[in-house]
Amino acid sequence: MRSVFSTRLAAALHVMDPVPSQRDVATRFAVSASAVNLWLKGETIPDVELLAEVAVWLGVSVDWLFGLQSDRARIKAAPLSIVEYNYIVCQLQRRIFTSSERDALMELVKSTSVSDDVVSGEVGLTA
Repeated sequence: MRSVFSTRLAAALHVMDPVPSQRDVATRFAVSASAVNLWLKGETIPDVELLAEVAVWLGVSVDWLFGLQSDRARIKAAPLSIVEYNYIVCQLQRRIFTSSERDALMELVKSTSVSDDVVSGEVGLTA
């Protein structure tokens, strides 16, 4: 499973524009560059919470990263579970995303089938 993760992580990183360096990824997730190197070599994987953040940043599902989903559907194409929805909302509130990532996630959150009162005010999101 680690080799599938490392292969797909590398593939997802290589289609980004510009392609981030290991140091860029490390800085983005507050880990060492050697930790990212170990991920890419298939020797370790990020912890669960960080893994979800990596998947959101890459715009893919965790299932895809682990080879449980064959197509590389972007996160926008996949329906969100309530757990994924709540996680994204919490991360938006913590403001860990760049403004463009935040805008894309706001659109994703607004387009989910969760009730409008949750999206519009109770969670404290602002556009």
